[in-house]
Amino acid sequence: MRLIIQRCLSGSVSVGDQLVSQIGKGLVVLLGIHERDTKEVAKKLAHKLSKIRLWEKENKAWNGSCVDFNYEILIVSQFTLYAYMKGNKPDFHYAMDAEKARELYEYFVDECGKAYKPEKIKKGAFQQYMAVNIVNDGPVTIEIDEMEVEKQQKQQKQQIQQQQQQPQEEEDNKIQKIN
Repeated sequence: MRLIIQRCLSGSVSVGDQLVSQIGKGLVVLLGIHERDTKEVAKKLAHKLSKIRLWEKENKAWNGSCVDFNYEILIVSQFTLYAYMKGNKPDFHYAMDAEKARELYEYFVDECGKAYKPEKIKKGAFQQYMAVNIVNDGPVTIEIDEMEVEKQQKQQKQQIQQQQQQPQEEEDNKIQKIN
């Protein structure tokens, strides 16, 4: 899953001339669902989203979340977040197919409601041509890509293991020199 999280003063989604959803201060989240995403990933990121600290609180920057201030969250599905270019044309084969993605999108929205308050979670119109209006606050835009997070965590673990092995190797070399 890939989330583009934008701190906003307001946000809304319309289809044609129909207003689908709108929020005041909070977050607008553009959500891309990868073909390999799972409910476990969706649940993890939904809980992370509810706790992400993007506002000042108690005179400390980046210390307050939507939960802390009773702000709203608007979640908009956007399969184009998994586009890659084939020449000059975007290809969307990494995005999950629409029916499976709809189920995972709804699950993600529900999990966000469980992690926070269901009435504070709004959504776009899945698989519709939408007009998305966002009045950015800051602007503050954060990207969370679950696959990148996993890759970084693996790299950090490898670095820690290498650092832990290095003193042992130095000790082994000292012992060999003595012998």
